[in-house]
Amino acid sequence: MAQIRTSLGLCPQQNLLFDHLTVSEHLYFYCGVKGIPQTTCLEETGSMLSAFKLLEKRDTFSKSLSGGMKRKLAIIIALIGGSKVVILDEPTSGMDPVSRRTTWDLLQAYKQDRTILLTTHYMDEADVLGDRIAIMVQGTLRCCGSSVFLKRLYGPFPLLILRRVRHWRLLVPPFATPPSQSGVGYHIVMVKEPHCDIDEISKLIHYYASAATLETNVGNELSFILPQEYTHRFEALFTALEENQEKLGISSFGVSITTMEEVFLRVNHMEDSKPDIQATHSPSVGSKESKNKDVPSSIRGGFPTQSEDATIVFNTGCSLYCQQFCAMFAKRLMHSWRHWRVLLVQTLGFVISTLFLLKSGDLKYEDEKTRQMNLGEYGQTIVPFSISGRSNLTTSLLTHLENILKPGNHKIKEVQGDLLKYLEGNEECIHLCIVALSVKVAANRTELTVLFNNEAYHSPSLSLAVVDNILFMSLSGADASITVSNKPQPHPQAKESLGSAEGKVVALKIQLGMALLVSGFCFLPVAERTTKAKHMQFLSGVSVLVYWLSALVFDFIVFLVSCCLLLVVFKYCKIDIYVTDYHILETMLILTLFGWSAIPLTYLMSFLFSKSTSAYIKLIMFNYVSGILSILIDTAIAAKIPLTLSNTTKTVLLSSLLLFPTYNLGKCIGDYTVIYQRKIQCTQRQNVPKYLNCGKENTEKNIYSLKEHMIGKYLIAMAIAGLVFLLFIFFWENIFWKLRTFIHQHIYFGVFKRYKTDRISKELSGESEDKDVENERRRILYQPEKLLDSPVLIKELTKIYFKCPLTLAVKNISLAVQERECFGLLGFNGAGKTTTFQILTGERTPTTGDVFVDGISITKNILKELEKMGNFGQKYGKRFKQKRMSKFPIPGVSSTCRTPEETEGQWNYPPETVRSKIGYCPQFDALLEFMTGREIMIMYARIWGVPEHQIQSYVGKSLNSLDLEPHANYLISTYSGGNKRRLSTAIATMGKPSVILLDEPSTGMDPKARRLLWNTVIKIRESGKAVIITSHSMEECEALCTRLSIMVKGKLTCLGSPQYLKNKFGNIYILKAKVKSVETLKDFKIFITLTFPGSKLKQENQGILHYYIPSKDNSWGKLFGILEKAKEQFNLEDYSISQITLEQVFLAFANQDNTGNDDKA
Repeated sequence: MAQIRTSLGLCPQQNLLFDHLTVSEHLYFYCGVKGIPQTTCLEETGSMLSAFKLLEKRDTFSKSLSGGMKRKLAIIIALIGGSKVVILDEPTSGMDPVSRRTTWDLLQAYKQDRTILLTTHYMDEADVLGDRIAIMVQGTLRCCGSSVFLKRLYGPFPLLILRRVRHWRLLVPPFATPPSQSGVGYHIVMVKEPHCDIDEISKLIHYYASAATLETNVGNELSFILPQEYTHRFEALFTALEENQEKLGISSFGVSITTMEEVFLRVNHMEDSKPDIQATHSPSVGSKESKNKDVPSSIRGGFPTQSEDATIVFNTGCSLYCQQFCAMFAKRLMHSWRHWRVLLVQTLGFVISTLFLLKSGDLKYEDEKTRQMNLGEYGQTIVPFSISGRSNLTTSLLTHLENILKPGNHKIKEVQGDLLKYLEGNEECIHLCIVALSVKVAANRTELTVLFNNEAYHSPSLSLAVVDNILFMSLSGADASITVSNKPQPHPQAKESLGSAEGKVVALKIQLGMALLVSGFCFLPVAERTTKAKHMQFLSGVSVLVYWLSALVFDFIVFLVSCCLLLVVFKYCKIDIYVTDYHILETMLILTLFGWSAIPLTYLMSFLFSKSTSAYIKLIMFNYVSGILSILIDTAIAAKIPLTLSNTTKTVLLSSLLLFPTYNLGKCIGDYTVIYQRKIQCTQRQNVPKYLNCGKENTEKNIYSLKEHMIGKYLIAMAIAGLVFLLFIFFWENIFWKLRTFIHQHIYFGVFKRYKTDRISKELSGESEDKDVENERRRILYQPEKLLDSPVLIKELTKIYFKCPLTLAVKNISLAVQERECFGLLGFNGAGKTTTFQILTGERTPTTGDVFVDGISITKNILKELEKMGNFGQKYGKRFKQKRMSKFPIPGVSSTCRTPEETEGQWNYPPETVRSKIGYCPQFDALLEFMTGREIMIMYARIWGVPEHQIQSYVGKSLNSLDLEPHANYLISTYSGGNKRRLSTAIATMGKPSVILLDEPSTGMDPKARRLLWNTVIKIRESGKAVIITSHSMEECEALCTRLSIMVKGKLTCLGSPQYLKNKFGNIYILKAKVKSVETLKDFKIFITLTFPGSKLKQENQGILHYYIPSKDNSWGKLFGILEKAKEQFNLEDYSISQITLEQVFLAFANQDNTGNDDKA
């Protein structure tokens, strides 16, 4: 097993890389594991990194690589070390077409002396790389063989997919029952002239191939499928077409062979016993059924077509807003229900933390206890005693003193001489001598002097108690005694001070709980914004007011429920001041106004974060710390600690604190506590001291007053702050980013970028423009009135990113997309596709130019918001439009930009009207994963205004159109990548948008799901909508697009139908032939080389030859005539001739593009 592992290489489907190892360190590690010598390892690492174009990234950590680069590294790991058996599991997933094609070429080169087992969802990848191809269905191996063998065995049979530009004719998918046993089929695609005679073309084709079927008739393209059993007649057929090309109205035509994807779908369909929308019987050409203009629902597959949409009366006005509000509210409810643990942490965490804090460390005022005056309070002490003269009295006094001190083990120190000098000179007495006695006897007079240590607080009264007891015992006997006690009187002012402190402590404890509660309202806003789900909802027609108002209402309900639980906590903790009598209403008023201000502030601050958990933690810290600091600052100012501050500074500082809801809450709770505790104290006393301020003018003050120590100004501050925060949110969503863009693109561009004018001019005019692109531009510039009603009209669109270095993402694009047209926007990473889509959806604004959707200017409606702010936006915008081009002339950019007055009809539309014209499937799924597929579709149906009684049927048809019904009741978080893409596409097609934007919609789908998506897109297009699609799959573009363009470095380099572009830029034919015997293989190679000068052998494996034959001096008729004769002469088992693929055309253009990645453009 160890020997097997050293010769085995694996590239798993998921990248298993070490984040903190560099690219070269990965390769050194795996070489070491396989026991490769260091010298060999270094050489092999350098050569492979160079071949895969990763040499510049050799010292980069793997976590910093792009997805495509990670796949390349995984492939190198599988190949390195001389692996004899290499297993590659979807090795090129996530790569763009150029990288994928480069990887294919490298795998072809590295497969020598290796056995490679490869799995893939790209059937063209299997066709190019696979010497033998196996197809598995439900865990069973269904077939295995060469590409030619499988195409002959499972190729598509004659079928008919006939589509018209203005209405449906007939749709039959590619799985019809075959009328013959033909296998491989040829697709002949013709580019029509205006006078094209379809009937004559059909007659001509059926004369030579009676079983031929009409495949498509869309736009200016016409296609037929020709069974391979008629290849012997192809020479005459193509010769007749070429000779009568002008008469028949054919601009050009090309031929392609059956694809491996069609084989894959055929095999899967044979295993699928369930009825499928793609498995409908195909009527023969020319039948009555094929001429029906309406397609029955069974063939439509449940997709709501334009005629069906017309039967739905969409809600408008107040009904629509109410329905959208319900949809947004239900979304919030489902989020809380599915994330109930988060809701529990948010609410119960608030309640439990507040309860814990209130029960711990309570501040209570207690009267001081009675203190008995005796030396025992100070432990064992020394009592110095000095006697000057002797008498019976002095003897009695000394005896009684000893009796008093004996129980406490106090020592009597008899001092000779002056007692005061003894005390001053003896350090021991400083701490141990509390009381000292001196007796002087002179004649009949006895003088008793008592001294006390003033370091002991109670020593004066204690010394007198000792003397009084001695004297009393001398007079009344040894059993007599005097007990002296100290009982402090109650201090009302101390209680009042303690009440104020208690109010502040309660406020601080509530602030922590409130920080936990209100910070939790950031989770969904942050998640929706970062996943762009919010942008999708706005595109579908949700207004900013409805979106945020529904969020506020739901979160406010949660907040009020939590506040009711807080009142229960107050009652449990016996803080009756907040819950007795009418106080409960005043407490709820304070808490309600706090929620009104704190929740919008949480929404506003959520814009600063990109992760929900990070936002929650940081907002808790902000809310609590801001509350504590503001209370401390207020207390310091009230105590006159910062003496250096002027009165004006103090006023400004205190006023700024009113912006913090937690500060206002703390002050309200604190002052409210002091006010009512004072009232309680005043009402409980009959003779009230003056210092309690219990006069009528104080006890009957209105607590809502704006005076000092009243809560009125804090309540008003919270009410106003909540409104201000909401206005800031609306400003941010509607105006702020537009104002920022306006200033950035106009003032910044016009003033600070003058020195860049030459650079911009050079960029826009440095390259010659394709003739078709130029004609499209002229058509838009000189006939705008004829195209203004087009679903999409892009006029002189330019986007510049002002940074170092200056980046021109989109360069002067002009384009019109008509109804029932699917336009493909292709390009290498960084070509500008994503930027163009972002401008179309309103995420970004152009630097120059304009975009019209259904005649409504997106750019003008963005600037409309500035007009609402005053005349600045309109006047400055007009002045800039008129003067910018004269000050900064840019060749190739038209200066005939219409001002707002000139586009009056395109100006007065609310933003949601413009957005609702567009259906958008973003590149990365903007889905709410806590919802099910059905729930999110119902939400978008409500957003669009579908009547409630029609929502279920409407959503059901949309789900069925993409075969999502089996998954509809599962959470989106459980969906595969392909199902998420299908769901995103279904959402994009909902409602009544006139334009559908699909950004790589089939990423991650298997061929069957991808074909299902294509079928849906075709039906969307035929329903009267315009579709703009970007894709890395050239086969997808050929199947869907009526026109397409390839973007290179921000410019359109070509424009036309797929077949037109292949005819225009394709200069080769592709020949694949399988020679039965090895003996004739060499002779056949010589024959091809001599017959077709300039031909190139691209690949040879197991008798299968892959040639590129120049199209110069060769025609379709000539090629098929020669190969039909060669088939018998050289004993060919099979052969196929096809035109250059669209991908090869794309690669030719993409090789011109060496820019960055698509994230930037």
